[in-house]
Amino acid sequence: MTVLAITMLVLGVFSFVNTGVFLAFTTMVTPALAGARDPGAASDVMRDMNVRAPRSIFMVSFLGAPLAAVVAGVLLVMTGGGAAAGWAIAAIAATLAAFIVSVAVNIPWNERLLRESGHGVTWTDFSRIWGRANTVRSALSLLAGASALVAIL
Repeated sequence: MTVLAITMLVLGVFSFVNTGVFLAFTTMVTPALAGARDPGAASDVMRDMNVRAPRSIFMVSFLGAPLAAVVAGVLLVMTGGGAAAGWAIAAIAATLAAFIVSVAVNIPWNERLLRESGHGVTWTDFSRIWGRANTVRSALSLLAGASALVAIL
């Protein structure tokens, strides 16, 4: 197995882990919090999760996926990538796009929710905007994982 294939495998695994985490929020966590009787309590729980996430094992896949994508991109340029180059490029692009959505939308809203505790951000605004972006990064991560695995088959 080539270094590029191993990197694509790592990229695929990290992308699928991210998909699972993001999808859990889209399908269970955010809807459960939206159903809370007290929107302030929902905001408090989400704030807690947002404080814990950067200190968790999740950061390995969250930061590992874009790092693996950059490494794969460099290796792809160096080797030409072969017949599966299109799938590798799709995996790299989807991974980086998911990371950009996180950095441009989800993380700033997490920080805003933390900063404006008790005032400013309503749970409705947060969950609508954050939730849509989370669904997008779920789909992009799934696409990245599938493309990475197809690239090595």
